Formats: sequence, structure tokens, C-alpha cells
Amino acid sequence: MKGVAMRRNGSQSLLPMRFWAILFVPTLFLLSVPIQTKAATINIVAFGTSNIYGKGVERGEDFPAKLELALRAKGYDTHVSNAGINGDTSIGMLRRVNTAVPDVTQIAIVEPGYNDIKRGEPGSGRITSAAETRANFDAIVKNLRSRNIQVLLIGRRGLELASVAQTHDALFFDEFRYGTGNNHAYLTATRDHLNAAGYDIVVANLLPLVESLITRVLGK
Repeated sequence: MKGVAMRRNGSQSLLPMRFWAILFVPTLFLLSVPIQTKAATINIVAFGTSNIYGKGVERGEDFPAKLELALRAKGYDTHVSNAGINGDTSIGMLRRVNTAVPDVTQIAIVEPGYNDIKRGEPGSGRITSAAETRANFDAIVKNLRSRNIQVLLIGRRGLELASVAQTHDALFFDEFRYGTGNNHAYLTATRDHLNAAGYDIVVANLLPLVESLITRVLGK
């Protein structure tokens, strides 16, 4: 073929050099374009009692659901799981921490509730002491931090948990229902749990702390 350089490859037929150039140049272009990868979703688990579960409100009006919506509205790719159980105690939470907060979790929000002083451990016939409750939550937070899970620990009246958070490099917030008080506008009809408006207050209080933990997770 006149005017066309040819190349022989063993017993294969001759191919024009321009043919290989057509294949080779686009390949180089593709290799030079950086591959865009989507950042993984940040998995958050809200772990606790009926305050977390949302007793008395519709699904979607509970704290974990509202927190996820608030985070996504601010541009965070997050999933917030609801690991609240009505009536749970510190012993019950300690027993289920590994299943309720799996290893794929990056952030855990731990809420103690008041069931230890209301009814204690079911079947025990006694109220759980403040010292026992504190020890259980110390073990819970220690477990989570040992698995490299960032923790926001919530306090409650009559129980000293701030030092637990400090010991394990967790964040701390004084009271889950802070700012709601006994205002009926924030309570369900039974007056013992928060309604959707009450959970809006909780989300507003905790959102900045959760954002701080997301910053830790992202290494910024």
C-alpha cells in the first residue's frame, strides 16, 4: 500500500500505523482523566431509650429521622439509624451495644434515659444505682471508642456522665430535653414524651455537636 507505513505482528495481517494511533490516543486520554468517586455515606446511630425511639410520635417525626433531614439539608450525606427501645436500661443497652451499633457506624449518639431510676433492670427487683448506671455507660462509650466510633454522650439529671465523655474523648451534652421543659407545646398527649415540635428543639441543640463529629470523621 503506497504511502502507508505497515507493521507485521507474527503471522497476523498487516495493519496501518494510523489504525494503532486511533486506538492509542483515546486510551491515553481516558487514563489521564481522574476518576470521580462518590464519598461514602456517614452512618450515624442514635442509641438509647424511648426518647430516641420516639414513643408517641409517627415514624419520621422521631429524633433520628429529623436529625437526618437536618443534616442532609446542610449538605451532609448521612444515614441516621434509630436504635432506641422503649423502656430500655443501661444494662440492656450494654448488652446490645455491639448489635445496635455495628462496626460500620462512624458516629453514635448515646442517650441514657431515666428507666434505671424508674424501674431498674427487669426481673432484678431493684432500682439500678447511679454508680452502676455510670459504670454501664462508661463501658458502652469505651466499647464504641475502641471500635473507632465517634461518640456524643447525652447526660441526664442526677447522673454524672461528663467525666465519662472526657475520659474517652467523646462529646457531651447535658440533657436530651434541654429547652423543652414541661411546655405542653413540646410534649405528647400523655405529657411524658416529646412530640414532633419537641424533637425539633433537640435537633437544633445537638446539630452543631454532630457536625463537629462529622468533621472528625472526615479528618478535616
